[in-house]
Amino acid sequence: MSAKQKRAASDIIGIGVVAALAFWVFDTAVDTFVFGEGDFLDNMLAPSYSKLWMRFAVVGMMMGMGLYARHLINERRRTEEALRLSDARSRAMFMDAVDGIVTIDSGGVIESFNSAAEEIFGYEAGEVVGRNVKLLMPEPFRNEHDAYLKDYLTTGEKKIIGTGREVEGVRKDGTVFPLDLAVSEVRLGDSQVFMGIVRDISERKRMEDKLQELATTDMLTGAYNRLKLEEIMVHEVERVKRYDHHLSVIMLDIDSFKEVNDTHGHDVGDAVLRALSDIVREHKRTTDYFVRWGGEEFMVVTPEVDLKGAEEAAERMRQMIEEYGFGKAGRVTVSFGVTLFKEGDTVRSFLKRADDALYRAKDGGRNRVEVME
Repeated sequence: MSAKQKRAASDIIGIGVVAALAFWVFDTAVDTFVFGEGDFLDNMLAPSYSKLWMRFAVVGMMMGMGLYARHLINERRRTEEALRLSDARSRAMFMDAVDGIVTIDSGGVIESFNSAAEEIFGYEAGEVVGRNVKLLMPEPFRNEHDAYLKDYLTTGEKKIIGTGREVEGVRKDGTVFPLDLAVSEVRLGDSQVFMGIVRDISERKRMEDKLQELATTDMLTGAYNRLKLEEIMVHEVERVKRYDHHLSVIMLDIDSFKEVNDTHGHDVGDAVLRALSDIVREHKRTTDYFVRWGGEEFMVVTPEVDLKGAEEAAERMRQMIEEYGFGKAGRVTVSFGVTLFKEGDTVRSFLKRADDALYRAKDGGRNRVEVME
C-alpha cells in the first residue's frame, strides 16, 4: 500500500473513532440535560449497563465501517495494480510483436504504430500517428483507400477486413515492397478501430522468383527451358485464336557443333552456347521469347510478327553470328527454320513445321534461313 493510501485508511478509521466518541458525548448530553437523568460527568464515565452496551455497539459499528472502508481501498488498489500490469503487458506485447501492427480509426487516421512497423516502413511512430494510413500505400491504392473505407462504413461490405492477402506497401524512402496484410475490426462502444497486422515478404518473394527462375530457365545460357516453352505456347496460341493475331517461330541450330566439342572440349562448347545466346537476346525484341530447345538447338517465339518479319529477324541474327568471333572456336555458323502459326495448327504441328524448315536449311548447305509456310 502506498503512503497516500495508508493515510487515507488511517483517516477513515480516525473519523470512525471520533464519530463514535462524538455520539457517546451527544447521547450523554441528551440523557443529562434533556431528560434530566443524573450528572453529566457520572453518565459520561459510568453509564448504565444498557447505555454502555449501546454505546459500545455504536463504537464497534463505527470501527467496523472504518475497517471495511480500508478493505475497499485495498481491493481497489489491487484492481488498479492488476489493470496497470495488464496494460503494461499488452503494451509490451504490442511493441515487441514480430509482425508490424498498425491501428487506425474510422477515418483512416493512424492511432498506434509498433516497433516492427517502424522497422518495416522506416518511419518512427511519432512521424505517422495522427496521419492517414494511406501514406503507407503506393498508387493506385493510396487514392482508393478513403473511398473503400467510407463504402465499408456505409454498406458493411467487406473486401479486406477479416481476411489475409498480399498487397504492396511503400516505405519512407519511397521503396514499394510486397507484404502480407490481415485487417480486423474492433468495436469500442460507439467507436470503431481497425487493426492491420503486416509482414514484409520481400525475401520470400525473392526466393519464390528465384525458384521460378530455376524451374523455367536453362542455367547455362539463361534462355527459357522447354517447361517454360509449354506455358508460353499455350498462352500465345490462345491469343492467336482469340484475337486473330500473328505468331511466328524461329528455330536455330549451331552448325557442326559436335566438332567444336570434339576439337576444343566442352568448356569451349559451353562458351559458344553462352555467347550465341547473348547475341540472340541482344537482337530480339523485348516481347519475344528465347528458348533453349535442347543441346545446341534454340528457338525464338515472336508474337505479333508475320512470316516475312520473322524471316528478316532470323537473317539479321544469322549475319551477326557469322561475323562474331567465338574465341578458340573461331567462326561459328547457324541454320534457321521459320514458320507461321496457321488455322488448324496445334502446338505440335506448328513446332514440327519449324523443325522441318530448320533441317531443310541444314540439307541446303547450312548457315542459311529457310521458311516453311
